[in-house]
Amino acid sequence: MSLPAYTETSKAFEKAADAIENADYNFKGGFYAATANRAYYACYYCIIGLLYTQNVYSKTHQGARAKFSELFIKTSIFPIDVSDSIVLLFDYRQEADYDLDADITSDEAALLIDKARGIYQLAKAYFQELARDSS
Repeated sequence: MSLPAYTETSKAFEKAADAIENADYNFKGGFYAATANRAYYACYYCIIGLLYTQNVYSKTHQGARAKFSELFIKTSIFPIDVSDSIVLLFDYRQEADYDLDADITSDEAALLIDKARGIYQLAKAYFQELARDSS
């Protein structure tokens, strides 16, 4: 992995960790729509970080998710349930951000944080292994 890709991926994972921390903070404050937003963005930052390891740069969320699926799900690097979690996080984020009648419960928000944290842990472990192998 090239140094620029390593640096960009590291930055993306830092942003993902911050987003999870923000999701936790919003959850504790009872701001479940904000929790859904930050949980999704934690996942999104992981996706773009992983794409950087392949020198892939997407301009849209949809493009990033599609390329991630092609490179990491269809190749079985990550299990299919990661894809299901990404869809769930995206759908809740869309609802939270754009549906004026959205009512995300505490249990749903907690699940979203759990899904985001799981994706982060898998992605970070993959990145660390890739970095070890390339050194």
